[in-house]
Amino acid sequence: MADPQNSLIWADALSQYTKTTGKPLDARFSELRSAKDLCNALEQQQSSFSDFRSKKAKIFKALSGMLTVVELLVKIGSAYASTAFPPSSLIFGAVTSLIEAVRGVSAAYDAIISLFETMKESTCRLSVHLQQDISPELREIVTEILVSFVSIYAMSTEYINQGRAVKYLKGLLGRDSAVQGALDRLKALTENEEKMVVALILSQTSKTGKVMDNTNAMMKDVHGQNNNEDR
Repeated sequence: MADPQNSLIWADALSQYTKTTGKPLDARFSELRSAKDLCNALEQQQSSFSDFRSKKAKIFKALSGMLTVVELLVKIGSAYASTAFPPSSLIFGAVTSLIEAVRGVSAAYDAIISLFETMKESTCRLSVHLQQDISPELREIVTEILVSFVSIYAMSTEYINQGRAVKYLKGLLGRDSAVQGALDRLKALTENEEKMVVALILSQTSKTGKVMDNTNAMMKDVHGQNNNEDR
C-alpha cells in the first residue's frame, strides 16, 4: 500500500511541472516505466536529428545515474502502479519532454548534457539507499531529491521551449538562472542526505556500544556469581 504522504508529494510534483511548463505532461509518457522504455522513446523521437545521433552516447552516459535510481524506485514503488503518473513515469516523462524540446538544436543538446552531468553527483548514493531498508527520515530526503529532479527538468524544458537554449547554457554554467537556484537546492538536499547517513551510522554505533556495555555488565555479574558459588 502506498504511503498517502508520498502520494501527495508526487501529485504535487506533477502539478508543479504543469505550472512551470504551462502544459500538462503528455499522457503517453505514463507508459515509460523503465530505462529501456525511456531509451526507446528517445531513439524514436530524436533519431532523425544528426546532432542527437552524434551526442546520444554522452546524453545516456550523463543520465546513467538517474536511470539506475529510478529503476530501483520502480522495484520498491509497485504500489504506485495504479496512479496516472507513478514516480518513475513522471521522472522519465519529464526527461523525455526536455530532450524532445531540443528539436535537434546542437547548443541545446550541450546544455542538457551539462545539466545531466551536474545532477549526476546527486544520484551516487541514492542507488545504494534504495537497495536496502532505510529510515523514514532518509526516505523523505531521497524523495525530495527525486522530486527536485522533476522541478529542474520542468524549468529547463520551459527555458528551451522559449528558444533560450544558449542563454540557458550560459546561466547554468554561471549563476544567473532559475535553474541554478534549483541546482543549489538539490546540492543542499544531497548534503543533508549525507549528514543524515552519518547521523544514522553514529546512532547505530551508539546503540551497538550500549548493547555491548550491557552485555559486558551482565557477563561480569554472572562471573561474580560463579566466583561466589565457588567459595
